[in-house]
Amino acid sequence: MSPPNPIKTPVVVVGCGVIGLTTALILQRSQKYAVTVVGRETPDDLHGPHGISQDWTSPFAGANWRPYSLDHEQQVRAAEEETYFRMRDIARITPQAGVTILPMADFGADKAEAKTTPSFLSYVQNLREINSALWPPNAAFGYTYDSLVVNVLQYLPWLAAELRKLGGVIKRAELKHIADAVKY
Repeated sequence: MSPPNPIKTPVVVVGCGVIGLTTALILQRSQKYAVTVVGRETPDDLHGPHGISQDWTSPFAGANWRPYSLDHEQQVRAAEEETYFRMRDIARITPQAGVTILPMADFGADKAEAKTTPSFLSYVQNLREINSALWPPNAAFGYTYDSLVVNVLQYLPWLAAELRKLGGVIKRAELKHIADAVKY
């Protein structure tokens, strides 16, 4: 006799962009939640008859991984590192998701920053310093390393498909107020 299915907590995620769908998928994968995503635009719009709304940011946004945290921002640094490894795994295991590993050149002009070692350099792949003869004017340092680039027009449908496979739901609706999310 199999154990009874635990009751899942209903969760509504507002927005069908990269952040909303990624959050929804992570929650749905935990098997603790029954996730519904509500958005004015959905990934189904990407190939639909009406085209992509100019009001929907995600399909037009560039998406590449590059850390921006400061040394004292421990939680932000931890999130950047976790994102790097999760996205790198998606790129390696699921190429149809639209995430690609590509070399990134990273230069900075801050001489004080050049004397410190940024934390992300401890975990990025294929790290190497760029010869100073190749730096742009006024640069104080330069590195190259493996970064991640996301083809958002491919990634959004992949996220939606993964969410739906696990029982998540995507509904088209425009909320007038965040409190309206409880209706879904």
